[in-house]
Amino acid sequence: MADRKILNEDQDIVNEQRLCADDIAKEMRTKITKLKGKFMSEDGSSVNYKDMGDSAEFESYVKTSRSLTALNLSDLSQSQLKCLFLNMYNSLTVHAMVYQSSQGSPPNSPLQVEGFWKIHCYNVGGSIYSLDDMEHGVLRANRGHPSSGEPQFGVDDDRSKCIVNLLDPRIHFALNCGARSCPPIRVYTADRLEEQLDIATISFLSQEVRLLPAEGKVELSKLFLWYAKDFGSTDAEVLQWICSVVGDKVTGLREMLSKPVEIVYRQYVWDTNTTK
Repeated sequence: MADRKILNEDQDIVNEQRLCADDIAKEMRTKITKLKGKFMSEDGSSVNYKDMGDSAEFESYVKTSRSLTALNLSDLSQSQLKCLFLNMYNSLTVHAMVYQSSQGSPPNSPLQVEGFWKIHCYNVGGSIYSLDDMEHGVLRANRGHPSSGEPQFGVDDDRSKCIVNLLDPRIHFALNCGARSCPPIRVYTADRLEEQLDIATISFLSQEVRLLPAEGKVELSKLFLWYAKDFGSTDAEVLQWICSVVGDKVTGLREMLSKPVEIVYRQYVWDTNTTK
């Protein structure tokens, strides 16, 4: 695996100004919003990494991202913490793709970069968080990667003290990993987080849940295969969770789930979500 890349550290830069955690989160959100408006498709599903990486807006974003090193996560409420790490995960993914582009050209897929989610990191409050740490440690209540069966952060890891305490399955429809099948990039705010997560979840499920009544099957995104236990302990519970969210928006779903059905999973497109 390649060496770890801490993308918001610069030994020549010293943060002289100390901002409160909420101020840093707001400034990050402002810069991400500007990048989204200029270099991402309207729905957030694709990104022009090349032009973004050469822009003054991205340079300004990188400068702001360095302020994360001075952030005190313990200052944040649970809602603020969740919101910050959702936005950081998506912006670090974009930052990682821009970085990879600077090494030659954007990878055809994040899978093409060995350890993509382990090697790209931010320094947050003096602790190092990879994409995996952000998702499986902080946002998924330290459940760890589904394949590992172990917490992301050990009991002696200081990062375990600042995590989202209750796993919210809706985060899976807010995180973008740089592939075409990922949910689109949105910018989240703590005061509207519940509403925004509902919108993101309903939007994704309305497009991704496909009924095959003649075959007695329901086709789902592979997110429900990889993270099944985040939604329920059985296939029936997973389907009931989906129905509770979009039962009235996917025509025929409630009726179809009144009898046993089989879940099948659509192919996940890992091609990079680049526009150029």
